Amino acid sequence: MKIEEQKAEAVVAIKSAGISEPCNLEEQALMLIGKDIYEALIRGYAEKQWGRKCTELPAYIIKRLPVRFVHDNNYFNDKYQGIPLVAIISWLRVC
Repeated sequence: MKIEEQKAEAVVAIKSAGISEPCNLEEQALMLIGKDIYEALIRGYAEKQWGRKCTELPAYIIKRLPVRFVHDNNYFNDKYQGIPLVAIISWLRVC
């Protein structure tokens, strides 16, 4: 199933349960990234990191991560990112 279909399915399930906003990390993640990516990348890591089930964690935790469906691996959308070349060169000279 495609991501968009999974996201739509999650929204319908949450709304049909009478929930207007995601109440926990699992609901929020399913709405943001779909079931496949959530189960493959998020659920196990989050539960190990926080020591609690994703259904017990607040939704805002997953909202902090940028979600993109493009091949841009930059963390921020800033025009310039990274360490200036001059800083790297001077750091290497010190080492």
